[in-house]
Amino acid sequence: MPTNTDHRPGEKPKVKEEGPYGLELVLDLHGCPDETFEPELLKKACYSICKKIGMKAGPFHQWGTRKDEDQPTNPKSDGISSCLFIDTSSITIHAIDRLMNCYVNIFSCKMDWDTFEAAKEAQRILGGKIVRHKHITRA
Repeated sequence: MPTNTDHRPGEKPKVKEEGPYGLELVLDLHGCPDETFEPELLKKACYSICKKIGMKAGPFHQWGTRKDEDQPTNPKSDGISSCLFIDTSSITIHAIDRLMNCYVNIFSCKMDWDTFEAAKEAQRILGGKIVRHKHITRA
């Protein structure tokens, strides 16, 4: 799995006494199967990731639709965006069916969740190949 992180798989990020503000995962999945882009599967992915990282789910929202093959579109702005608010921030999936890619962002001010486990869970449900897995410690 490609990584650009400041910790190894299975390790928790080091937290200073005053601590950073939070932890974010930026995950790019390319070549996702066609069924990934169904709204219900995207919703399932958000809730499953939430459970996997031990967070409490809040409101869920989606915006957008799959695109008709005959309709001219902009693959950088089309698709379905799904957002699950969690007790410590949010899980967002931008699913672009024209590109067959999903772009996942998970942010939490809680520091003790495993970005590698979250990435594996996202890939398990959404499919595709992980081409970017970037862990960011927010100041």
